[in-house]
Amino acid sequence: MTERNVNNGAGSALSKRNRNTYTQSGAKPRKQNNFNETRGKAFKVLTLADLDGGSNERISIENYTFLASYNWCKDNKPTILVPGTPACWFPPELPLAIPKDDGQKRIEENKDRIIVPRWAPLFAALQVMQPTYSLGRIFLVIERHSLRQLFDFAAGRSGNDWRIDAEVVNGTLFLTRFEANPRRYLNGSFHSGYGHSFEESVLTFDEEVMESLAHHRIVEYDIGGMKWIVRFEADGYIHDDNDTAESAARAIVTESSQPLEQLSSTMDRISLGTGPQIEMLEGVTVIHKGRIVSPASVIEVKCKKIGTGNKLAQKMPQCWFSQTRHLFIGQQQDGIVKKVEKIDLSGKFEWWEQERQDDLRKLMLVVRKISEAANEGGYGKCCVLYDRQENPRVLRFMEVDNRAGLELTENLKEKFWGQTLAST
Repeated sequence: MTERNVNNGAGSALSKRNRNTYTQSGAKPRKQNNFNETRGKAFKVLTLADLDGGSNERISIENYTFLASYNWCKDNKPTILVPGTPACWFPPELPLAIPKDDGQKRIEENKDRIIVPRWAPLFAALQVMQPTYSLGRIFLVIERHSLRQLFDFAAGRSGNDWRIDAEVVNGTLFLTRFEANPRRYLNGSFHSGYGHSFEESVLTFDEEVMESLAHHRIVEYDIGGMKWIVRFEADGYIHDDNDTAESAARAIVTESSQPLEQLSSTMDRISLGTGPQIEMLEGVTVIHKGRIVSPASVIEVKCKKIGTGNKLAQKMPQCWFSQTRHLFIGQQQDGIVKKVEKIDLSGKFEWWEQERQDDLRKLMLVVRKISEAANEGGYGKCCVLYDRQENPRVLRFMEVDNRAGLELTENLKEKFWGQTLAST
């Protein structure tokens, strides 16, 4: 799956001052790109050399907890189904002929959609499924896609150019993927080959949520001495693993979140009545529809050309950050899928984690450095720019206009950080 979203980005970088840097990188000045038309100098620069010499702490994901989920609807007005349901996997009859992905078609389908602030559906879904949840303990809120970009930098891989907007709200760091045209999140990658077509051929939304566009999940876990919330798009789920999944999902649950059984009971009570309950939260229409699917049933779906090598190493970070244990890979030649490889990643996560300890430790430092920079950049905000053509590779921290950012209401802050605010 190519991760996508339906939300807006933050504002332009408007830094005019050149303050201290983490290092004298010697990096050449950046060329102009589509991230912003005018920009001052970076007030901080972070290089890979700055990430050396850290601690030997073992980095692993602990206390993984499912918090909430939602489906985006095929509606021009921002509408989500909570908890929603992922699309269901239906094994295809092989060989399976699929068309090449049509990026222009996706553009036309989504051109009239109203775009809402990036984190609005997350706050809306949490208010429904975790009404007493507090963000006061959370260090980072991030999308899986942005985590992968930061991890690639920490691991020394080039990737594509990117910008991530950082903002600290009452001690919680929000890292928001920036896109000059936010509808690109809806459309997904234009270089996905047959990936989208394969997904559409093997995944189908249940009748109750047939109007869905995509399913997103919100999870919390401990890592590197921090608590993170990670949002990610889930391709689908498998029916035949549900019995095992229910027992596997009894993860350690924090005091402010509800266990899976309680969540199901809560959603059942909300759904009582002659029809689905509808409410407006954070500018998003919320329809109480769908059913909770255990994390152990969620699958990631890919498609690759036969003979192009194993995609497992490439996809492990994506699956690890969301703890998606099932990876299904369709193998195609000229649009004909001849084989589907089903990989259970449960036993591979620990091995991959051990092999990537140095890179994961560096990622922890990157996250903390971004938090420091946001607090120093003015208004608790900054943007992080990466240009793959720069040598040595660096992250540049730029100031942003105070008008840009999350635009959270005081009521929302009180709801999610109330106890934290009262104690400060």
